[in-house]
Amino acid sequence: MNRELWAHSPTNGHGQPYRHHIESVIHLASAVCLGNPLSAARASIVAAATFHDLGKLAAENQQVLSGELEAGSCRPHGTQERFG
Repeated sequence: MNRELWAHSPTNGHGQPYRHHIESVIHLASAVCLGNPLSAARASIVAAATFHDLGKLAAENQQVLSGELEAGSCRPHGTQERFG
């Protein structure tokens, strides 16, 4: 299965692939750290940038982001276990 993973749903036919989104956020986070007192925390900031949207990789979220499902059609995670 070699399926595109999405970070943002297509708008006007153009979505944002997860890889592109994460690379852009890492680049921005790294640029903010250059010459900044926060540069000592660069590794932590880049790690946060890398993993900040990890939940979007869940199968149901990918179905919504790709347009296969409508956002309101998925049940919240854990709903069945708590209320089922």
